[in-house]
Amino acid sequence: MAQENVNVVARIRPPSNETNDETCIKTDQISSIITLTTNQKQFHMDKVFEQNATQEEIFEYVQPIIASVINGIHGTIFAYGQTGSGKTHTMIGSDKNLGIIPRAIEMIFIALNEESKNRNDNFKFKISCTALQIYTEKTYDLLNGNEKIEIPTCDILKNAKKVEVNSSNECMKILECGLEQRKVSDTSMNEKSSRSHAIVTLTMKTVYFKENKKHERISRLNMVDLAGSEGRKHTNNNETQNFEASNINKSLLTLGQVIRSIINPHPKQVIPYRDSKLTMILRDSLGGNSKTTVIVNIHSNSKYAAEAISTLNFAVNVKKVKNTAILQEFITSKETLTLNAEVQRLGGENDKLKIELGKEKEINQKVGEKVVQLQRIVDEKDNKVCNFFYYFKI
Repeated sequence: MAQENVNVVARIRPPSNETNDETCIKTDQISSIITLTTNQKQFHMDKVFEQNATQEEIFEYVQPIIASVINGIHGTIFAYGQTGSGKTHTMIGSDKNLGIIPRAIEMIFIALNEESKNRNDNFKFKISCTALQIYTEKTYDLLNGNEKIEIPTCDILKNAKKVEVNSSNECMKILECGLEQRKVSDTSMNEKSSRSHAIVTLTMKTVYFKENKKHERISRLNMVDLAGSEGRKHTNNNETQNFEASNINKSLLTLGQVIRSIINPHPKQVIPYRDSKLTMILRDSLGGNSKTTVIVNIHSNSKYAAEAISTLNFAVNVKKVKNTAILQEFITSKETLTLNAEVQRLGGENDKLKIELGKEKEINQKVGEKVVQLQRIVDEKDNKVCNFFYYFKI
């Protein structure tokens, strides 16, 4: 099984309406290199999208990951960057300018419905969705009333509500209702700054038969909109926002530590996935079983040069992470299916016999108790008769 590096692309946010709009970066789309104008340091990406890049262009680039998920391989797409750099716009977008999540959902349903149509009754699929948010290092289920849940290390979605969906419209309506509960706040960088990490997961199960064998594939697509890294100078400096920023930065710091541990392994080293809810959820996506693309969003204004450097350093490190994506396919022969069906049938019969045996034991127990009771009565009467004869010496 071949390893492949995490794919990292940079998207430059268009300039905001600020008085100081001097840029701190230069880009070269041909070589995919970003150069900091402050010190001429260069950062090589897999792809660089300029300020005028459209949502369609971004989605076209990540389509291969979504196609892999449709074909039974786990995939992850997540957006990273400072507050106000355009992560939520990239991942979710707006009604008139859709982001990756709604476009991916539509692509998946179109592809699977087309395959189902072409194969007639020989292909079936099910899609379910979940939506979580990590807020101040606690995980909440956005599809279950924003209820607080625990994330098990064995199965990150075990305690999350999974909603089966039958169309892209139905899926998006459900997700939109959930994402409305996501924590946002007004900061100096953004009117509605995300104060939590949002993780949307689609789970696909496909089944088809070929040459008397059942082919079953189960794959997941994780789409993650991270909360933005920030310093106190970019918040409104109230106590709640400072607490939120502290937790956001802590989880992103742990994310960075996990990545450094993966690319610089040491003997007997334990990668600190468990140190943060975020890294627990992204465990398979970083150094595990997944095809992963990271979109780093960068604000080019020189006012945010320090944040741009931090984001680009993260990009360079995560680009070194290698994943091993494995096809999640389970093939079962017709003979095995027949044997499994027979085992289930015999198991059912065995359960029925156990129930009947239990009933019989219960009846026998009641009969036994009745016999003992009657014997006691007989014994009592025998004693009375014996006493009578003894008394009258008959």
